[in-house]
Amino acid sequence: MSALEVILRLRPTKSEAVGLYKKDSRTVILKSKSGNQEEYKFERVYDTDDSQQTIYGENVCHLVTKVLDGVNVSVLAYGPTGTGKTYTIEGESVSGKEGIIPRAALELCKKVRHLSDDSLLTISCMEVYNEKIIDLLNNDPKPDLKLFEDAQGLIEVEGLTKLTLNSFDDFRNLFLLAKERRTVGATSLNEKSSRSHAIWRFRVNRKIGTGSDAIDREAKIDLVDLAGSEDNRKTLSTDQRFIESTKINLSLTVLKRVIKSVAAKEKNIPTRESKLTRLLRDAFGGNAHTLLILNVGPEEENLRDSSASLDFSTVAKQVLNSPFEGLSMTTPKKTSRMPLELNRTPTSPFAGRMREFNDSIERHKNKILVMKKENRQKAISLKSNLIKELKATEKENNEKIARGSQEKIPSEPALKILKSSGKYQNVIDYLNVGENLTRLEGVGPKTAQKIRDSRPIKDFAHFVKIFGETRATKAAACFVPE
Repeated sequence: MSALEVILRLRPTKSEAVGLYKKDSRTVILKSKSGNQEEYKFERVYDTDDSQQTIYGENVCHLVTKVLDGVNVSVLAYGPTGTGKTYTIEGESVSGKEGIIPRAALELCKKVRHLSDDSLLTISCMEVYNEKIIDLLNNDPKPDLKLFEDAQGLIEVEGLTKLTLNSFDDFRNLFLLAKERRTVGATSLNEKSSRSHAIWRFRVNRKIGTGSDAIDREAKIDLVDLAGSEDNRKTLSTDQRFIESTKINLSLTVLKRVIKSVAAKEKNIPTRESKLTRLLRDAFGGNAHTLLILNVGPEEENLRDSSASLDFSTVAKQVLNSPFEGLSMTTPKKTSRMPLELNRTPTSPFAGRMREFNDSIERHKNKILVMKKENRQKAISLKSNLIKELKATEKENNEKIARGSQEKIPSEPALKILKSSGKYQNVIDYLNVGENLTRLEGVGPKTAQKIRDSRPIKDFAHFVKIFGETRATKAAACFVPE
């Protein structure tokens, strides 16, 4: 038996009114507005001085090794909206800021590659949105996948995509795709708030031993970004956001009840009341080694949410799980309940090649989607830049036209600019050239007509508009035929 591990991560704050303090590496103090103080203990407490690598290296890295040894693992980020759960789990695409998921994927890819040729690493990703399960790696996902319990009592997701990972590049493309597809929305507390619970599931299947003594060992690690618990009075939810937050709070409420029931060793556990708790049944009182990452904000204004989260963690630490090495049905060892998903992969070489071929097709489809997205973004950027350049050019031309009507420019420079016909074609449409030329100083209608006929109209139109009528006579006279 092993107790559920709980660590705390404090979100950075600029507020001077702070109600939650880090006392030491394992303790925080919650100070109420009335001055009362309460201490909470954790496996570890992290604050703004601790990096993403520190969080992963001290808490998750050794769990990846457990998966390779055949033990199920669950890592969950829990806390109110806007406290950094998604940053902890997913991170950012900046060196040093990668979250738990890409770090674990990189380590799994490296370690599985050094195992036997029969070892297999697969990935699935789903979200629970408004109590509906959606496949984030399927290019044509169904609106709601169904759950069922197999003969061994394991919860399966019908039709969930499971792709083979041959390299970290495969994962990177799928990671970007799933992040784009996940449901997010803006609230008053978070501009990009996760509106669903996201579950990344990695499975490792490997063969231990040789010949007749060989056994198949399979295990999974679930990396879960739970949607934030919300107070609709604070988030100023719209109708759609209100529905989403209601569903989120409902599933989190069931999760709390499940954890409380498991901790109290009750006979009736309300797991079936929510799809989230059914999917995570192994994590609480099951056969998984579970790590709960509690994300909270230290601001005094968030004391109510922080206090509720801290109380929840106190109950969660009382949960006892029974993690042990899992074996597939091909193993001679008998258990009353198989702790891990069955290896349904066909063993014939032909079936194996077909599986790899189908996975390859799916990966290429996903790569194409990523490329299309990147091309769309480039096209939007080019269009935006072009519009900016055109507006700048138009503004510059208008300013030159305005200045030209007031400035006195010598005839020789004026003549050179005049000869570069076509530079200011936007003035042609509204200039009456003949009328302007008749108004030139010292030029009568006949001379004006002669001048006009001697050169393209637009030359004089530009000149009259840009340099004014005073210099028009001298410049125009240069074009009178001999």
